[in-house]
Amino acid sequence: MDPISERASRQTETSYQNRALEIAFTLPDGWEFAGEDQLEMMSQQLLANADGADGRQLMIAHKPGSMLNVHIQCLSGYKSQDLDGEHLKELVDQSQYIIPEVTVREWMDPIRLGKLTYEPLHIRHEMLGMDIDQYGLIAGHRDYVVMIFLTGEVSEHPETLLDAFS
Repeated sequence: MDPISERASRQTETSYQNRALEIAFTLPDGWEFAGEDQLEMMSQQLLANADGADGRQLMIAHKPGSMLNVHIQCLSGYKSQDLDGEHLKELVDQSQYIIPEVTVREWMDPIRLGKLTYEPLHIRHEMLGMDIDQYGLIAGHRDYVVMIFLTGEVSEHPETLLDAFS
């Protein structure tokens, strides 16, 4: 099943599930999902920077009044590339997803979510006077690069959002 197919995704008021990726995200208390309009806008922005690749913003969840958010997105067009851990790291290192002025940038040990093993990248940077932590989890699935971003202020501990996945 294609992970960007509408048939692959299912969202309720409290959870998001992608059957192709075999992942589910349950909203923590007080959180909200972004609407279809925002997902479409983010998909357009994602594709504008994707050099002709296809893809989609699959899910955005956020805690109102906070910097905490979770994004799941997929980009295709990598059929001729090996999408194992080292090649994924090279793709990310060369991409524009990396914020240039970071205080921390480290690859962490791979983790398994659903059927994929993700290469986690921890980035810490300053934005609007706030110290921001971002964890990017990157995996290959068929000719797709799957990216999950957990973002928030350092004091909000965005890495704990991994507990909301099953």
